[in-house]
Amino acid sequence: MKQLITTILFIFSYHILSGQDEKVKKEIEQLSWDWMNAWKAKDMILLEKILAPEYRLLAVINGELATMDRKKWLETVPVYIPKNFRYYNFDIRTYGNTAVVQSMFDQEATLNGQDRSGTFQITDIWVKNKSGWQVVHRHTNLKPSIAKVSQELKQDLIQREQAFNSGVIAKDTVALKQILTDEFHVTRPQAQGRWVARPRWLANLLQMSLDSASISDVSVSQWGDIAVFRAHHHIYNWVVGGTVRPPDALVTDLWVKRDGRWQLVTRLSEPMLK
Repeated sequence: MKQLITTILFIFSYHILSGQDEKVKKEIEQLSWDWMNAWKAKDMILLEKILAPEYRLLAVINGELATMDRKKWLETVPVYIPKNFRYYNFDIRTYGNTAVVQSMFDQEATLNGQDRSGTFQITDIWVKNKSGWQVVHRHTNLKPSIAKVSQELKQDLIQREQAFNSGVIAKDTVALKQILTDEFHVTRPQAQGRWVARPRWLANLLQMSLDSASISDVSVSQWGDIAVFRAHHHIYNWVVGGTVRPPDALVTDLWVKRDGRWQLVTRLSEPMLK
């Protein structure tokens, strides 16, 4: 009888949590629409409420990498004129007070009179704080008209990802500095969307240990000298500062080709909890 009651309570709790999770996802999806509707309406008050003080945009524009902080993004609003837009294919994952939102976004718009129309692949990170849900990070790139990527590039980036993992295992900061750009940073949902810059990440490497790492389910998109590498990373016996980390992660890396070689600019790492 006691076991039966425990089972019923477990099922009841599961359904409550599941319902709460779906409620949060619907709220985040609506906030995404509110954000873009405010952008179109030039509602600066609402935009300032939605964007967190540390908001950062990372975008691939005409094959070039562009970064923008909150102040600079708000300054573009008056001259960024959307005629119409739509979101679709939302994929929302929540981690406590952090949400990772991936979506597709079509827009017909101009920026300073120049055409900015197209289909975009977007990753947003939202964090819930005293002000409610706010967006802290957006990574956006124009969907390539031709999805084919050469096997040579794919294998090259796989080798570089493996070299990165080997550098982490060996704590080889010299090799890692060759792989990472000066502006490299890592974003993890568990850190509520806050990003860690290269100097701090390299310093944290001394507190990190893992036995081995492998990569699977690789997907690569390319825009000239910029490439997005998505894959499942399997990390064995991964410990950071005495804390055991989840062994599986969904990783999105942004690579840029400079001086004839590919370097890693940003990493978004999401734990795959079982």
